[in-house]
Amino acid sequence: NAYNSDGEETDIYLKDLGVEWISDHLPRRAIEKESGKGVRYDFSVIDGKLREYGAETRAHAWFIVNIESKFQFSDGRAIAGTDKYVPDGPASYAAYEQFLEELVRYANTKVPGWNVRMWSIDNEHASLYLPAFCGAKKKKVEPRCAKEAAGSYAELVERSYRVIRRLDPEASIVFGGPASGTPPEGYDLYYKEALAALRAKDPSGYFDFFDYHNFNDSGDYQNNMEGRGAAYFRELLVAAGFGEKPIIIKAGGTHSGKDEVAKNKRLHVLQTERAQAEHEIKRLVWHVANGVSLILRDTAREDLTEHDTFSYHGLRYNGIPSACDPQKETPCPDPGDGIKKLAYYSFKFLIEKLKGSDFGSVKIRETGIPNVYLYEFTRGGKPIFVAWQDGPPKEVFKLSLPGIGVDRVKVTEAVPEFDADFQGASR
Repeated sequence: NAYNSDGEETDIYLKDLGVEWISDHLPRRAIEKESGKGVRYDFSVIDGKLREYGAETRAHAWFIVNIESKFQFSDGRAIAGTDKYVPDGPASYAAYEQFLEELVRYANTKVPGWNVRMWSIDNEHASLYLPAFCGAKKKKVEPRCAKEAAGSYAELVERSYRVIRRLDPEASIVFGGPASGTPPEGYDLYYKEALAALRAKDPSGYFDFFDYHNFNDSGDYQNNMEGRGAAYFRELLVAAGFGEKPIIIKAGGTHSGKDEVAKNKRLHVLQTERAQAEHEIKRLVWHVANGVSLILRDTAREDLTEHDTFSYHGLRYNGIPSACDPQKETPCPDPGDGIKKLAYYSFKFLIEKLKGSDFGSVKIRETGIPNVYLYEFTRGGKPIFVAWQDGPPKEVFKLSLPGIGVDRVKVTEAVPEFDADFQGASR
């Protein structure tokens, strides 16, 4: 998930890592421009992304349509606390559908022989629709307005589905899922109602995949910050009548270092490069073994926005901060733009070892040892095992590898021994 991709730089990392899937945002508010005759479009603002992912890496693209507009039209609904609007009436829906049609045509023809595989109908949209229908975020969310908000989003999904499928029958539509820190009322009063509204419209729900995000601290690779994980979201879909829908994850991960100035308090806690790398391995393997079809992480390189969550999540450093308070920020100073973290090497190692595996037949093997996990992948007819122990290391233990038919195996550490000094000196 390149997030704020920066020109040619992300594709260099994607090529080196061997990544085949990317996700990024196409912001409507940046594309729509005002002219004397109304609204016009400037799609050149997304040319860099299309070139980078389509022409340079030939990656499978999953784009998020950020649906909010800076123009109200005659019946758009204002998002409280912002100068943006969501469609909520004939005129604003018509304007949105026209924009979406032009966007899909442009994105699918800019790079010859390449098109977008998946389209998310916005992203973490409770943060748009609840303020639009229920007022400022500090207000208590009432069930009535939340249900109305959910119904409006469901209407947008149906309209988007019809536009996109008419232009590209092979494209997949994604229910743009909950944020990692979505509060309980977002699930109970909004997302459940949005799924119910879509089910009432059509058994298909007008979507193909359900997405959620799972950022967390390094100690929990199975859940998001609200303690919800794959099992919760599968139950959510089953209850709504969508039990067969595949689950995918657009973004997630954890950080290294610390930033006590960041708004996200999770970043106030120091985490080592090793802790981040271990989380990377466990998060990806555990989720694919537990039925998640596609798992993306967040940025390949730390985002350039200082004191932002994504400033510390990347697999490579960004060179910021150069001037800092070592009591509040670590590393201080940053070891340099482009320097690889330990998680970069572990992520690349995981891709090299497991690429080409049959991800639909991963076996969870019982070890009989508390907090010791074993997973069996198959590639080219041969087994590959991934194992780890959660918590502090215990005494030496033995694992039985079932049915492999050999008496010798090669064991490689996915996260090698490494003492990070956060200065880039030990690599």
